[in-house]
Amino acid sequence: MFVYAINISGLPQDEDAFKIMQAEYGTTKAEYSQAIAGRARILVADPSRDGEMFFERELKKLGQSFTALSRTGLFFTVLRKKHDGNFKVVADFTISTKVGRRAWREERLRVEAAGESLESFHCKEASSEDMEVLRPLFPDTLNNHLQDSETGIIKGAEIMQNVFPSLKRSDCRRIFHEMQTLHEKRAAKWKSRFGCVWVSAYFIMAVFIAFAIYEWLAGNFDWHGLLAAPIALVLSIVPIAGSTLASIAAVKLWGWPVWIALVTFFWYYLPAIYLVGQLLSAAFKGEGKVAWNKLIGKKVDDDE
Repeated sequence: MFVYAINISGLPQDEDAFKIMQAEYGTTKAEYSQAIAGRARILVADPSRDGEMFFERELKKLGQSFTALSRTGLFFTVLRKKHDGNFKVVADFTISTKVGRRAWREERLRVEAAGESLESFHCKEASSEDMEVLRPLFPDTLNNHLQDSETGIIKGAEIMQNVFPSLKRSDCRRIFHEMQTLHEKRAAKWKSRFGCVWVSAYFIMAVFIAFAIYEWLAGNFDWHGLLAAPIALVLSIVPIAGSTLASIAAVKLWGWPVWIALVTFFWYYLPAIYLVGQLLSAAFKGEGKVAWNKLIGKKVDDDE
């Protein structure tokens, strides 16, 4: 469960509000006075690491106490503690009890959805939808830890404990490991799709390149079509060489500007250049083998 607190606003209220807070949250008179004066917030939920993932009873109990406080005339907002230690307002009872209850009901739905997603990861049954439910609760740096198969799980588990104070460290590590596994599967799927698109683009361009080379051989050197066609076809699938000859053909035979010819026949090499650059950069950092394993989808455990 999350850490929740309330900020009290307005003039001091009747004694019933304090009695409810004292009974429900153990609030002292001094803490209540400080909160009324706007100098402090009162923690109403500070869970221990009991491994709890479903918080239906706790959330319902909090909601009932918030309703009771609001009906005594207390004006307050409910805040949830974020991963960075700051608090975010999730329900406002300063306008009316109805408005506050509606906002708290939405907060309950969000937290219960998060609990169900955590349970899915814990049981190794999570999907992409579960990741999307939990992602807004984490900092953007979480992606870096998901991609780090060596030390990422330690740092990721620490972030998870900050987000979900009720989770035990062992549960955090287990859940985050499943998150990494799901992330790797999704990345492999996108790599596969990208590879299929790039291969398709390569062979489509090969047809265009073969036509340009054929026109150049037949028109500029007067080669017979039966000889020019197969040679052009073979050259079109040779990396760099086919694109270079096609660019020369486009400039000399069709009168294209050089830059247009180069862009037209070399653009589809950019992804390959980017990947090679990434591998070289990783190699200079001493991480070449890890980067190559990630590229081909090979796990570190499979290494000798």
